[in-house]
Amino acid sequence: MKSCIVRIFIFVVLFFSFTSISWGEMRIQITTATLKPTVILMFPFLANETACELTGSRLKDVIVDDLKTTGYFEIIDGGKPHGFSTDIADIVADSAGSGADYVVFGSISEKEQEKVLLSIKIFDRNRGEIVLSRIYASKKEYYRWIAHRVCDEFFQVVTGRYGPFEDRLLFSKGDDKHKEIYISDYDGHDVKMLTRWKTISILPKWINNSSFFFTSYRTGEPASYRYDLSTGKIKLFFKHKGLSITPTPFKNDLYAISLGFSDNIDIYLIKKNGRIIRRLTFDENIDVSPTFSPDRTKMAFVSRRHGSPQIFIKDLETTRVKRLTYDGSYNTSPSWSPTSDYIAYVSVHRSVSKLCIIRSDGSQMKELAEAESIDCPSWSRDGRFIAYISQVNGKSYICIICVATGHKRVVLQTDELYNGLSWLNVEKQ
Repeated sequence: MKSCIVRIFIFVVLFFSFTSISWGEMRIQITTATLKPTVILMFPFLANETACELTGSRLKDVIVDDLKTTGYFEIIDGGKPHGFSTDIADIVADSAGSGADYVVFGSISEKEQEKVLLSIKIFDRNRGEIVLSRIYASKKEYYRWIAHRVCDEFFQVVTGRYGPFEDRLLFSKGDDKHKEIYISDYDGHDVKMLTRWKTISILPKWINNSSFFFTSYRTGEPASYRYDLSTGKIKLFFKHKGLSITPTPFKNDLYAISLGFSDNIDIYLIKKNGRIIRRLTFDENIDVSPTFSPDRTKMAFVSRRHGSPQIFIKDLETTRVKRLTYDGSYNTSPSWSPTSDYIAYVSVHRSVSKLCIIRSDGSQMKELAEAESIDCPSWSRDGRFIAYISQVNGKSYICIICVATGHKRVVLQTDELYNGLSWLNVEKQ
C-alpha cells in the first residue's frame, strides 16, 4: 500500500511538474505591446531630525522598487536641492524641465514608542494638481508596509484599480524528504516558515486573506489541511483513501478537488465539511488542476484525454467541454485571471518551458517568459502580474512578471526546490 502511494505521489508530482523540472488616465490593457513609461520625479522625504533620515531613505527605496517592478514607470531621483521645501509652489518650480508626469514628495517624523509618521503628496504635473495626499502612521519596523500602501493607492489614482503591493506569496520549499509551507511579502521580503512538520507539505492555495489550503503527507498519505493565518492553527480539511490534491475555492463554501477512485482521477465539488456533492469531470483519463472564471460559470482544467496533458474548459451551465490548447507537447498548470478572460498556463515546446496566457475562446495566445523550467503561475488580485516558479542550473526561483510590459523580476531563490505557489490577495483594510 505504501509503495502504491509513493508511486501515485511521484506520478502526480511529475504530472503537475513535468514542465517545472525545466525555468484611467493610464488604463493598462493586457494586449498592449509597448507602453511609454510614465515618468516620476521622486524627492527625498524631509526628516524633522537626523534619526528619521534613514527610515525616510528606506521608505523611498521601497517605493521606487515597487514602481520599477511594474515596468510602467521611469524614476528620476530628485536629489535634495538647496532650499528644498514641501511647499507646492516650490515643488512646481523644482520639477520644471524634468519631463516628469508625477512628482512624489513629503516629510517624515518619529513619534514615541518607535512610531513613524509619513506625510506624502503626489503631484500630477499634467493636470496641475495634487492627486494623492495621505498621512501614514506605523511602527518603525513596518516601514515597508507604508511604502507598499503608498504604491497601491497611487495605482488606484492612475489606473482606477488598487495595486497588489500589499499582497503576499505562499509557497512550499524544501528537499526530497522535507518540504514546508512559507509566506513572504510579494517582493520576497519577510519570509516566514508556517509549518514545521518535517514531512512533505506542498501546493498551498489561498482561500481568502486569512486562510489557505495545502496538501501534506504528515500521516503517510496525502490529505488537505486548512491553515488560519490569524491564529496559526492548522486543521485537517479533507482526507481520502485514494489520491487527493489541494482544493481550489469555488463559491458559497464549495471547493473543487481532484480525487482518485479506481486508478482514475477526476474533479469533484466538496462542501466545507468535506462531503462530496458533485462530480465535475467524467473521463477515463486523469483530470486535475481546476481553476475558475471570475464569474464562476466556467472551469479550466488539465486532462490527458487526448494523450498528453492539455488544457480544457468546461461550461458549468451547459456541461460542454472544449479543448483550449493545441500548441506544445504538454500544457499544464492553468490559472484563470481574477479580473479577465485570460488563463495563464505552462507549455512545453521541445523540452523548453514557456509561460503563456490565452483567452478562454483560444484566441490571443501570448508567450510571456521562456526558460528551462516554469511552473505554478499565479495571478495578482488586480490581474496585472503573474508569479511563477522557475528552475535554472540547479537553483529554484520565484519570479514576477508584469503581463502588459513583460517586465520580469526574481523575488526569491533557493538551492532547494520550490513546490507550489499561490499569490495571497490581501484585501484593502
